[in-house]
Amino acid sequence: MMSPLIERYGRSFLTYIIIPLVVFWILFLAVDLMVMPILTRHGEEFPLPQVVGKSELGAQEILDQYGLSLQVAGREFSANRPEGVILSQLPEAGMPVKAGRSIKVVISAGVRISEVPDVVGLPVQQAILALQRTGFVVGDIYYTRADTLPPDAVVETIPTRGTPLPLNSKVSLAVSRAGEGGSIPMPQLIGMPLERARAILDSLNLGISEITRVKDTLYLPQTVLDQIPTRNAPLMKGDMVRLTVSKTD
Repeated sequence: MMSPLIERYGRSFLTYIIIPLVVFWILFLAVDLMVMPILTRHGEEFPLPQVVGKSELGAQEILDQYGLSLQVAGREFSANRPEGVILSQLPEAGMPVKAGRSIKVVISAGVRISEVPDVVGLPVQQAILALQRTGFVVGDIYYTRADTLPPDAVVETIPTRGTPLPLNSKVSLAVSRAGEGGSIPMPQLIGMPLERARAILDSLNLGISEITRVKDTLYLPQTVLDQIPTRNAPLMKGDMVRLTVSKTD
C-alpha cells in the first residue's frame, strides 16, 4: 500500500522532497568525513620529512605532498655526493613544521676539480707546498738523475702538469739527485708478464716498491697494466718503480 503522502501528492513528492533530502544527507556525510578533517587539521604541526640524499626534483616532490616549499640556500662541492643531490636541510628531518613552511637546502655541486700545477724545476719542498696549497696530496717521491737540474729539484710530476684531478688526489714527484754515472731510462713494461718485467728490472738494478692488482678480463693474469715512472723516465741504479698487474677474480 502506498504512503498517504504519496497518494495525496503523487510521485512529485518523491521527486522534489525525498530525493533531494537523500542527496543532501549524502553530501553532508561526505563533507563531515573527508573535508572537515582536512580543515580541522589545517595549521597543525607534523614531522618534517627527510630530503637529504634526494635529488632537487625528488625533494620538491616530497615537500609538495606536505604543502611545503623548497628554497635552495646554496651549493657546495662534495666528494661524497654527486652533483644535484641534497647535502643538508634546515630544519632537520623530524622537526615539527606546519604547511606553508619554506625548507632551506644546500645542494651538492659535485667533486671539485683542479689541474696539477707546474712545479717542475722547483725545489722539492716548495713543490710539496704548492701541491698542498692547490688541494692535492703528495704521493711517492722518486729520485732520479737529471743533468740539467740541480739536486732536489722536481724533474716531473705524475700525473703531468695540467692534468685535471679531483681535489685530494695523489700527485707523485720525480726529484733530481746528484750522483756518478749516467741515468737509466725506465723500460716499457706494460703488456709484459710480471715475471718478465721483474727480470728486466733486476737486470738494470731497479726494484719494485709496490704491485697493485686490479681485475681485468682483457689480459691474462699477472700482466703489467701500468707502470710508474713512465717509459724513458730517467732512473738511477737502486731506484724503485710501481706496477699495476691484472687479476681475474
